[in-house]
Amino acid sequence: MSLVERINNAAKNKNMTLASIERELGFGQGTIRKWDKNSPSCDKVLKVANLLQININYLLTGESQEQISYEPKFTDEEIEMINIFRRLNFKQQAIIKGKLYEYEDDLAKEKTPSSSIKQAT
Repeated sequence: MSLVERINNAAKNKNMTLASIERELGFGQGTIRKWDKNSPSCDKVLKVANLLQININYLLTGESQEQISYEPKFTDEEIEMINIFRRLNFKQQAIIKGKLYEYEDDLAKEKTPSSSIKQAT
């Protein structure tokens, strides 16, 4: 089985197509199909493996299809958010990070014992 066939099988298991993978990762149309004739770059294969949550060794060699044990395991929604974030430019990413830090600070304030006492009174 070829690299493209392994990707295609893994994509089907995730209810995806090669075209949807290419769109999600920002590859040109038909990029993955061309990998049967031209060797892809390592970073592109790694991106596909991460998106499909499968072992890159399996994609490259077909030897081990065990899923990589990620810690923490990401939900589909978290993966979608990460992929969207990666498509943003540097300024947009900085804005999002700033907002996340603000939310994190707010959560930390809510969890402090003094804030729960104030709310109770």
